[in-house]
Amino acid sequence: APVPSLDQWQQIAQQKCTADVKPYLGHKLDPYGKLTTNLLRPTPSQWEDGDRQLRCGLQWAGPGGKLLPTTGPAKDQDQSLVFEPGTCLALLGKGVGDPIDCTKPHSYEIIATLDLKSKFKEGYPSQDDQKAWLDTECNKAAGDYTGGADLDAKKLILTWDLREQESWDAGSTKVNCKVAAALPDKSGLQAVTGSIKVAPAGPDGGQPQDGGPPSDGGGGPVTPHPAPSTAKQGG
Repeated sequence: APVPSLDQWQQIAQQKCTADVKPYLGHKLDPYGKLTTNLLRPTPSQWEDGDRQLRCGLQWAGPGGKLLPTTGPAKDQDQSLVFEPGTCLALLGKGVGDPIDCTKPHSYEIIATLDLKSKFKEGYPSQDDQKAWLDTECNKAAGDYTGGADLDAKKLILTWDLREQESWDAGSTKVNCKVAAALPDKSGLQAVTGSIKVAPAGPDGGQPQDGGPPSDGGGGPVTPHPAPSTAKQGG
């Protein structure tokens, strides 16, 4: 038999690997989470030699496609698609890319990770309820992260993730608060250079690491579940 095409391999992975994930994890795979299935397959030469052994794996692929490191067994990991505060994500044309140094042009800077379950203990909250809580909490986090910087004056917006019911049911309850710069026509994001994180406290009490105003550059759409807020952050 000829070596399967890429499309055929993807179909095989969907059929063979998806069914094996739940027994291994002990719960559902979050369809919007950080982990995805991957099929380890024979090379064309191995296939020609009769090797038909397939192995199913779980991986964390970043927004730009780069494989990102994970620690420990997948079944012990939180599947919430979140990045550590202080992480910046590249701006790739009309899409958000992989983690990048904040000194380079980027789309989002992650300023906090919050757990919806700390507020909503009784079950999945509607996205309107998520928005209301995150509007307050992300603004507080922004004040702490930036040292009380005026995001409006810097032409920056504060956004956050929202979680779907399927994610909540798979145990993904954490979200990121993040800062970005919107294009003037609000059609997407424009590149920002430098971090807005407040510098370590010194004789002057510390000041934000001002990267200057947003640079002109390619814009990209906001990620799947942002909730822009132009309200100034609370104290």
